[in-house]
Amino acid sequence: MPNNAVPTTERINVKQVINEDSRQEIVRGTIFVEEGKPDAEQVVSVYKSVNVKNISVLSGKVIVEGSLSLQIVYVSTAADQPVHHTSGDLPFTSYVELPGVEPGMNVNVDVDIEDIQVKRDTATTFKVNAVLKVHAKVTETREIDVLTEIPGCKVESESIKVNHVVGSESVQTIIDDTFNIPEEKPNAEKILDVVDSDVVITETRILDGKVIVDGELTLQILYVSAEDPAQPVHHVHADFTFSSYVEIPGATSDNNVEVEATIESTDVEFAGDEADGFNRLKGYVVLKLDVDVTETRVIEIITNVLDCPFESTELRVESVVGEDSRQAVVRETFTPPGEKPPAEKILDTTIGEKEITEKKILNNKVVINGYIEVHVIYVAETAEGDQPVHSVHRRLSFHSYLDILGVDADMDVQVRSMVEYVKSSIVNSDIHIDAVLKLTGKAIMALCKEVVTGVNVVVVPPDEKPGVCPPGETVEYTIKSGDTFYKIARQYSTTVDAIKRANPGVNPNNLQVGQTIKVPCGAKG
Repeated sequence: MPNNAVPTTERINVKQVINEDSRQEIVRGTIFVEEGKPDAEQVVSVYKSVNVKNISVLSGKVIVEGSLSLQIVYVSTAADQPVHHTSGDLPFTSYVELPGVEPGMNVNVDVDIEDIQVKRDTATTFKVNAVLKVHAKVTETREIDVLTEIPGCKVESESIKVNHVVGSESVQTIIDDTFNIPEEKPNAEKILDVVDSDVVITETRILDGKVIVDGELTLQILYVSAEDPAQPVHHVHADFTFSSYVEIPGATSDNNVEVEATIESTDVEFAGDEADGFNRLKGYVVLKLDVDVTETRVIEIITNVLDCPFESTELRVESVVGEDSRQAVVRETFTPPGEKPPAEKILDTTIGEKEITEKKILNNKVVINGYIEVHVIYVAETAEGDQPVHSVHRRLSFHSYLDILGVDADMDVQVRSMVEYVKSSIVNSDIHIDAVLKLTGKAIMALCKEVVTGVNVVVVPPDEKPGVCPPGETVEYTIKSGDTFYKIARQYSTTVDAIKRANPGVNPNNLQVGQTIKVPCGAKG
């Protein structure tokens, strides 16, 4: 029965998840030994990273263009087998099918290296086979007027908690700092590359209309030293702290804030001169900060109307239930494999692959298992006195947990690991490794509800009266600016559900001007 009473509405501004999905991408190619460097005999270690260069949102699809960057450390065919380094990029283009997305929507892309194999092919080439996982999530900030009360109609309702978006902003900031090469490592003659970088947000604070963001950056750098002919390539890591701010009009200290930090580019140069021994470097990082400020609201929404024609929309949002960070210490002592001689001196220790292998949710905790690959380059202990350079890889397992109140098995738990410190030493001809990891994680709850946004009314304004539409028949209707299924249903004395059934391929939340739909004619009066 039509209802003349005025319903109560509440306007919310939410970041609506339009769609998300993942796909695997195979990247194959060849990396060449750079001109002027000796031929390769054996791969020692591989540093890998993905650079996303361009993201395009098309109708129903996200295109991702980027490159797989590799830094290969190898033993050369020279008589003394010094360790050398070469680098190269393999471009890739991938796409993720996401029905419902349109140009102009916000997109977040993560690309993970799931597997990679780098093998010496010839004396001057390396063959690469890699598997990438490309994940895309498209969102759009939308204002939605939801009905909270409909006098005279029987309704089903539910109390939900939503994050009302106060404001969103993206900014770029440049972080630069100087640092010294540790005393135990030789001075640098030439900087090769930044082989890895990571960023962690340590604290956020909201002042009136402004968000302060504090964080830590870690750079892993390869450089050439002239002081150690047996091992010209060395590695050093640098830790920076930074503080930046983002203007968000309307933000207050009572609001919630979420920050996504992305490293867009890195560079390292000498900060001193020859008089300083070339042991002082300066790093530059271009950082992108995506900031969302939200206000938690608890509202009583209507999910169904039992006796009145109504219009509804799907509310699909995410909210952060909780987050935590913790350090994990990994220690292990081992003897080099039987085919390798004992170690006398450690030349360098670097981190290769790291992975979270398992996440268990138990009693407001997330139990984490994983591993890190440690590469150790050392001078061998031999009776002949020639002391060749050798390398050994070791996979170290770690076990830790994060405290996240309210987490449960149905939530998406995102965990990141960052190696803050690693060092190797000789203990009775064995190799001892100490590493410190920082684990950060957050639990995300997906909220997907059908909410009522309109009900049918008796009075039809004169300018909205339709043409001839005999009851029981179907007419074609051309969408005009401002049209909704609810508004069209009023004009033709029908229901939103009837229009939906007549147009199964039409998205009622994305009507296009000029689009033609079918409208079932309802009974007049």
